[in-house]
Amino acid sequence: MQNEDISKQIYMFACNNVKQGLQMLTTYYINKKAFGKKTLPQKPELPQGEQSLQSLYQHGQPMLSIVVNGDEKLHEFRKTASKYNLDFAIQHDPETKKHTVYFKSRDNSVIDKILTKYGEQSLEDLQFQKQPLSSVDISGDSSLRNFRDIAARYNVDFAVKQNPKSKQYVIFFKARDNEVMERVFREYKEHDLKAKDSVLEKLAGNQEKVKETAKEAEKTMENGVKKGMEKVNENIERTL
Repeated sequence: MQNEDISKQIYMFACNNVKQGLQMLTTYYINKKAFGKKTLPQKPELPQGEQSLQSLYQHGQPMLSIVVNGDEKLHEFRKTASKYNLDFAIQHDPETKKHTVYFKSRDNSVIDKILTKYGEQSLEDLQFQKQPLSSVDISGDSSLRNFRDIAARYNVDFAVKQNPKSKQYVIFFKARDNEVMERVFREYKEHDLKAKDSVLEKLAGNQEKVKETAKEAEKTMENGVKKGMEKVNENIERTL
């Protein structure tokens, strides 16, 4: 009996040891799976939007730059750039008030969208779009108003500058819009000719009125002279 009891105790002890060993082994593999893997160092998140030039260089992208003149233009650029989620940096020149905007070269098409304005604009804004320009002359404020109305219907991008010496207006537009501008000026000239014809008609009408008035005045004068002479003759006859 004693031998059987001892054997049972040895068996129970061995089973407990095996059980503990299996638990320890299981725990070891779980910990190794969870914490034993080698993790690659994660890249730091790069800043977005407006940032320092140093931060923009960290993106590792080729860079381009443009110059923005004046604080008002810079404010307008910032406002539009935020809509496109553009990454850019700005360096300021306090003396000239010019601002150099740096951006990734791959975002060049986005910059074109930001810089592009439509319709009538300042010559500076038109030149800023880096397109070859053409120009034509227009004389007179009324002619300029007519041109503006017609150009607006054709959605033409243009700028107006007045020559201080000749008082004529110079219309600048993108050379690529030559075909559209031809249609604009064709319609403008037709409108201008109609306006001139109507003026000539008014002048001709005024001349006719002047002639008729002169004739009536002449008749009135003749009638007055006749009546005056008749009275003179009557007085002479009475005297005789």
